[in-house]
Amino acid sequence: MRYMVVGAGAVGGTIGGRLLQGGHDVVLVARGAHYDALRRDGLRLVTPDSAETLDIPVAREPVRLRDDDVLIGRELGIPAPANEVLRREANRSAREQLPPGSMSPRALAELIDAHAAAVSG
Repeated sequence: MRYMVVGAGAVGGTIGGRLLQGGHDVVLVARGAHYDALRRDGLRLVTPDSAETLDIPVAREPVRLRDDDVLIGRELGIPAPANEVLRREANRSAREQLPPGSMSPRALAELIDAHAAAVSG
């Protein structure tokens, strides 16, 4: 299974980075200068526990889909349960003054489960 994250900003980059760290096949989709920076410098993922630069595949537009691809991105109409997880984590990050896009591993797992359930259901 490959995860294609459309929109590699704070949230999309965090999701894609965490998936990559977990051993998953991931492609980030970014445009313009953001694409150039990711391609040149990699993805800088900063969490409360670590800071790491990831060499993550990036594309300017969604690449040709495979049967086992999972698309993630707000432009795609994220299912309501996944949206709730994202909204809750954004509010938590703001309250706790965490870096933008910070997400607990538990919340990321909830997000992936909610998205997978919506796609397969």
